[in-house]
Amino acid sequence: MSRSVSCANNSAWKFYLRSERFGETSIDWGEMQDDWNDWVEDLTGNLEERFGSLVRCDRWLGEEDHAILENGMAYIGISEYCGLVCLWGVPKGGWGDANWCEQIIPSIEKMLRKCYPSELLVPMGTFSNGEQCFSMAEEPEALVTSKEGRLW
Repeated sequence: MSRSVSCANNSAWKFYLRSERFGETSIDWGEMQDDWNDWVEDLTGNLEERFGSLVRCDRWLGEEDHAILENGMAYIGISEYCGLVCLWGVPKGGWGDANWCEQIIPSIEKMLRKCYPSELLVPMGTFSNGEQCFSMAEEPEALVTSKEGRLW
């Protein structure tokens, strides 16, 4: 059975991004780690700029779910598997926290479309083996899977 990228439990929203450079095995691990760290730093900075109440954090909400930002209402984090990244938001508590998470969805999508247009993916479904299927936001006719990458 195939697997895909994790997503934190109780996520109010999630967005998927793909970057070929994180899933490559032909490049040096240290170089790939530097690329990943730079990419996460860039994403974190863009989110901080858009939402002034968020501060950096370093908390794991699961074995694969890393919260990189938080405020009094939510954690925002990332999970990664073979170049597929899930950006998610998890409310910390009650109804008001969940409401805040829902309200920021359009703003996050706008930021992702502006800053990461070639990396943003649109979920299309899941195959029977658990492999996720996406279209590319900029190129809807191109199919991307969580295991094989771009198919056509």
